Amino acid sequence: MTSRVTAVILTWNSASFVTRALESLAREGERVPLDVIVVDNGSTDPSLEIVATVAPSARVIRNEVNLGVAQARNQGARAAGGEYILFLDSDAEMTQASLEQMVRFLDAHPRVAIVGPKLVYPDGRLQYSCRKFPTVPGKALRLLPLAWRRAVPWVADEEMLDLDRSRPQPVDYLIGACQLVRRQALEALGWLDERMFYGPEDVDLCLRAWQAGWQVCYLPQAVVMHAEQRRTHRRLDRLTWRHSRALAYYFWKHRYVWRRPRVGRESPRGSAGRAGVSEAGESPAPAAILHLVTLSEWGGAQACVLALARGLAPAYNVTVGCGPGGPLVGRLRAEGIRVVEVPLLARSPSPLADFLVLWRLARWMRAERFALVHCHSTKAGLLGRFAAVLAGVPVRVFTAHGWPFAGWWHPVLRWAVVRAERLAARASTAIICVSEHDRRLALQMGIGPASKLRVIHNGVDPRRYVAAGVGRDPGSPSPSAVGPGIVRGGEAGRPCRVVSVGRLTHQKDPLTLLHAWRLVDGPHRLAIVGEGPIRGMLEAEIERSGLVGRVELLGARDDVPRLLGEFDVFALASRWEGLPLAIIEAMMCGLPVVATRVGGIPEVVHDGETGILVPAGDPAALARAIQRFVDDPALRHRAGAAGKDRALQWFTEVRMLRETADVYQDVIPAPR
Repeated sequence: MTSRVTAVILTWNSASFVTRALESLAREGERVPLDVIVVDNGSTDPSLEIVATVAPSARVIRNEVNLGVAQARNQGARAAGGEYILFLDSDAEMTQASLEQMVRFLDAHPRVAIVGPKLVYPDGRLQYSCRKFPTVPGKALRLLPLAWRRAVPWVADEEMLDLDRSRPQPVDYLIGACQLVRRQALEALGWLDERMFYGPEDVDLCLRAWQAGWQVCYLPQAVVMHAEQRRTHRRLDRLTWRHSRALAYYFWKHRYVWRRPRVGRESPRGSAGRAGVSEAGESPAPAAILHLVTLSEWGGAQACVLALARGLAPAYNVTVGCGPGGPLVGRLRAEGIRVVEVPLLARSPSPLADFLVLWRLARWMRAERFALVHCHSTKAGLLGRFAAVLAGVPVRVFTAHGWPFAGWWHPVLRWAVVRAERLAARASTAIICVSEHDRRLALQMGIGPASKLRVIHNGVDPRRYVAAGVGRDPGSPSPSAVGPGIVRGGEAGRPCRVVSVGRLTHQKDPLTLLHAWRLVDGPHRLAIVGEGPIRGMLEAEIERSGLVGRVELLGARDDVPRLLGEFDVFALASRWEGLPLAIIEAMMCGLPVVATRVGGIPEVVHDGETGILVPAGDPAALARAIQRFVDDPALRHRAGAAGKDRALQWFTEVRMLRETADVYQDVIPAPR
């Protein structure tokens, strides 16, 4: 039976410490199934052979040269077979009782990726085991690794130890002397960053875990004795130089600079940092910003507004304005975010109603004295930016969630919208495009200069979607929660379930998907999630084409993450797009994607690697792509795994928040 825990112990001319670490783990007998891997990282110590006498079952990996801490630990972790990986310094001594407590904690908390114990010196003095972000703003080196703590005397000890050390709790990072890491999380995070030769690789891993939606926890009930090794001056000089290079890369990677943070600087936890401190020592009030979106019905633009309002609230005084009556209003209020419903704000053009909305918005913005107005969607983007100019709002930002003229519009209406967007661009401080395709299209149509156009890809919080996809084993069918008597496909000959998520509109083109489904052979099932104005047309087409029993219209659902976990393939037949969140969500659940080659979709889906792209409006090509996936489980597995890795690396909500905060920092004047 595979051991639940694999201990990876790194040694570099420290055989005596390694033997003490191994003896401490074996002192109380085996409470937790444990394997041991000792990585001999370029050691010249001949006494390392005694490891075999202390732990006969331990595996030793020998390196001719010093690979660095991160690379050597990755080497041991990749060779490990346990569910959890214990990174233990060679100069640390840990009992089986402490290890058992840490394992039980991870078993009970599936969202925790890393847990660390309380570290003490041999004489019982407390070491720095973990760190929370300091509450005092203006500390430029707030994430300085603890090995460099004494170089900056004004980083107070009480800030570094500002946490309750009597109970388990989330922390921002743990010291790498002893970390128990969930192997599943370590693989999803891409292992330790090997470009950090020696130094902050443990801090970097914890920060990336937070960014990916995991938690990092401190467990003071588990105690580990950590005796720091004495180093010669020559060796210390080499380590200091290598640590300096790793530290410089660490600060560059996480965008930390050697100065006071400016307004809007985001922390690696995914929320923007606090405003800076004035020279007089008084913190200015947070800048008031308004997010304005046309409709409050749920869609991609509304999901982005909710994520931005929630993620940037710690740094700004956030208000959201939207049309009345939709689910976005309830979700914002549930998050404690101020929301104002704007009467008459609707998608359809109406000269009188639009003039009244413009006038009311301008009066409201002037009364609230917003420092920044961030508009989303076409109608709110046009009216909101013109109203902000009339109200004297200094900063006006617009996010184009797909340009409307990219669709199949009437030529006259297309001409009018392009002219309106060009005029509104002159009133914009910055224009955010959700894809590089949209940025190029804006330049082609003359909408704003290149200096105003920024690209920020949409992002999704991966926690619910990764959890929905964890443990998906298409080879072992289980009852579907979507329809009675239907099982999830996987093995050759078993029914396969295909899903499409999106509003039932001509833009998403579900009719082409139905026409393609008629050409797919086999007892497979298609489910379409969403509501919209053409639902009646879809029901009639299902009836006319004889697809009753092969296609399900599931309507609008609040449990999309759970639903996606029940399917095998995701399909989207859009005629035009910006950057659909539904594709990112499906990829985070490990589903291969069949989609049309429009808008920003090729920037998310790599054709032939994470899915298959086909021309828009071509049912035959769409059917052939779906058929390839439903007939080949191995191809589905490869594409789904590659898509999940890509989504977690490039399309997370934290990354979207960080880049948006950077835009705000660039355009909002610094407080004086």
